[in-house]
Amino acid sequence: MGVLITLSDSSSVHCFGGTAVDVREWISAFRNCFFGFTASVAYFSKDQLQGLREVPLDKILVETDSPYLPPLPDVLCNTPAFIGNVGHLVSERKGVEYETIMHWSYENARKLYKF
Repeated sequence: MGVLITLSDSSSVHCFGGTAVDVREWISAFRNCFFGFTASVAYFSKDQLQGLREVPLDKILVETDSPYLPPLPDVLCNTPAFIGNVGHLVSERKGVEYETIMHWSYENARKLYKF
């Protein structure tokens, strides 16, 4: 991993579904990494939920992964319009207020993508 990016580069671990150990290893190796979570958090195992809960708020991103991974069972094609639905799923599974999750996701996206 370290060959492709430097240790100080910002990066995103897209569709993260790892464990708490994985989170600690990523942060240890890449201090400016962010962890993206999708609607797949609804199906996380106990170990994956511990991984989600291990991610500090200043490293969390909410993502839809459009057109894949729709957050609702009756939706066939995901769109960015469902970002709020994904935020609610992440909020529930992490045990943090929705507004807090969305605030940090926005701020972290600003840092990562420099806007």
